[in-house]
Amino acid sequence: LAQIAKFRRNGILPSPALCVFNQVDWSKDRKISRTEMARLLQQLAETYTVKTQWTNMFFSAMDNDGSGEISEKEWCDNLAKLPKLKAILQHDLDPMTGRLRSYHSIED
Repeated sequence: LAQIAKFRRNGILPSPALCVFNQVDWSKDRKISRTEMARLLQQLAETYTVKTQWTNMFFSAMDNDGSGEISEKEWCDNLAKLPKLKAILQHDLDPMTGRLRSYHSIED
């Protein structure tokens, strides 16, 4: 939290790219699996107009190399291809903590 407070003082707000990637990657293997993506969409659907059926579409847009997992680079590079998801993540992101309000990881 101290690091985020420092960034905020300098006018830098948390980004849905790295902050969300780190929160959703609950296996901490630096990749997002289909299961992790589905879990994110399921929890967002409780608050926002999100369909869990979008998992495959979102995955296809982000998994450039076809590995079946979304790397941190793929997530950051391709999030802009999904403007609705990016807008929802940005809206849900708590600027004080850099964490999604509507998503709870296994550790939470």
